[in-house]
Amino acid sequence: MKLVLVFIAVFSSAYAAIKCNSMVEDVLTAADCSDDAATKCTYPVVIEYTGLSSQAYGCGECDAAASETCADCVGTADTACNTKVEVITFKCFNYTYSEADSKWTVGESAGECTAAAGTDIKCNKPGESATKDYLVPNLGCGPCADGADNTTCTDCGTDSCNSAVPLSLFIAPLIALLISLI
Repeated sequence: MKLVLVFIAVFSSAYAAIKCNSMVEDVLTAADCSDDAATKCTYPVVIEYTGLSSQAYGCGECDAAASETCADCVGTADTACNTKVEVITFKCFNYTYSEADSKWTVGESAGECTAAAGTDIKCNKPGESATKDYLVPNLGCGPCADGADNTTCTDCGTDSCNSAVPLSLFIAPLIALLISLI
């Protein structure tokens, strides 16, 4: 009889449902998978300087064709392996080319950028020799495109650093004010 109980315990634990996280009302929540045959949990991946992929947290395995947008891990019955994907957010400005003025203009407000946790903040903007055919990578988020020289594109490493407002616009009036006070 003991042998039968041991066999049942081993057999049932070998086929116990795994736990995976899923989003429940915007909260990552662990639960047993309804499919007892599931062995993996899915989660989104960071599309660098763009955001998280649309892959849902859940039970199952990623489709082989979705390797750039889906990640999976081997689940256990005790703990969900698909933990929250950690990211950093910061802001960068986008630029558009004005045919009427034949120049690049900065957007009115900075857009939100998302990168994997631990990634350096990077913003980019068109350089002095960027033509109207130049494409600003990731709406100004992230580094310049591979192969772009520093006159076609410039990048910087702080939040909202790619705005068009040069420091001289603030310093020149300040100096004029100080001179008028002397």
